[in-house]
Order: sequence, then structure tokens, then C-alpha cells
Amino acid sequence: RWESHPARTSAAAADERTPAADRQAEARATRRRLGLDEATGLPRRPAFVVECARVLRARATRDGSAREARSARTVALLAVRLEGARSSESAVEELGEVLSRHTRGGDMVARVADDALAALLPDLEPGEVDEIARRLAQATDAMRRRATWP
Repeated sequence: RWESHPARTSAAAADERTPAADRQAEARATRRRLGLDEATGLPRRPAFVVECARVLRARATRDGSAREARSARTVALLAVRLEGARSSESAVEELGEVLSRHTRGGDMVARVADDALAALLPDLEPGEVDEIARRLAQATDAMRRRATWP
């Protein structure tokens, strides 16, 4: 029968999709195409490694002197790994949002593993990394208190 034909069944299912589901599917496809993590929308590990190398290379050659570059500003890397039940996709998504919200505009936040995120913080003033780390610690503590993580 026509109703039970696979092409007809998939066409009917496609007609039943909601606009929100269509937007979500389109967003996932765009993230895949751009090499971004589908769940968080953040860059993945390969892009993060390339950016780390670029920042360190630029820092070492700034003003033609590695010594001057080293004394100017600091580069920091913050890494966060979720363990056990806390490594669910929803927890990773929420942590990605927190890291993105509490870092500076030129910083790079990426998903570097299934259960880990990292932030590259170039051109820091002395003491600035401590302030950023403090804000991130407060934000993740607030997440735990709200019991949004399993």
C-alpha cells in the first residue's frame, strides 16, 4: 500500500516537523559544516590547538624579541573536566555557556574532549587570570548549588 511505502512514511514524518525542530536541525548542520561542536556550538579541539600554536608563535616573535614578548603580557590556559554523571551533554553545554560568558571577547573557549572544555586567554595583564579564574569558580559553584548538574 502507498501509506506504508518508506518514501511516503519519511515524507509524512518530514511534514510533521515543527519550525523549532527545523531550526535546531539547521543549527546542528551549520555547526557540523563549520567544524563546531554540535552540542555546545564551540570550536573543537583541532581548532583550539591551531589557535594555541598561533598565539604562542605570535607571542614569541612580537617586536622581534622573544624576551620582550615574554615580559609584556601573559597567556593562560584554563581547563575544566567534568566527571561521572556531571559529564552529561546538558552539563557540558551549560559549562560552555558559563565559560563563554565569563571570559573576554578575544578569548577562545573550546570543547577539547567529550567531558572537557578549555579556554585560551591571550594578552593578560598581571593578575587578570586570577580574576577570571575566580569568576569561573563562582559561576560553576552557583551551577552546582542550583543542582542543574546531575
